[in-house]
Amino acid sequence: MSELLAASAALVPVISAAAAGFAGAVVESAQTQFADSAVLRGRALIGRLLSRRPEDPPQTPEDADAAARIRALPPEDRLLLETAVGEWLAAGSPRDGAALHERIRDACSGDTYHVASHGPNSPAIGRIGEIGTMSFGAPPEGEAGR
Repeated sequence: MSELLAASAALVPVISAAAAGFAGAVVESAQTQFADSAVLRGRALIGRLLSRRPEDPPQTPEDADAAARIRALPPEDRLLLETAVGEWLAAGSPRDGAALHERIRDACSGDTYHVASHGPNSPAIGRIGEIGTMSFGAPPEGEAGR
């Protein structure tokens, strides 16, 4: 997973530009495959990056570098990338590099959990990962009545 995180800085701008710049059909097709898994949606766009068609925008040096990095990813990282891209496409907006990078980071962090305990003076653990939240007493805002 560390290879994907390291490569994501180079991959994110290229993938987000591809989603914006490719013929709308590929992105539209990827978005409408809700019956299929997120992996297939991501695989459709990444496959298009790796196998360009004549109607696609010209390949830049950054595109070629990103394609080489994608091809070099271990299978488990490639699957994480395809899933993150598929979820990012399905989410609609915001469809920008920052949102994609966050999805990739979340896919790579195996230490994110959501656990809550409610009741008087009960600890409630929100999200543990790069950041952590812990509340004592009242439930976190927006979770009253759970």
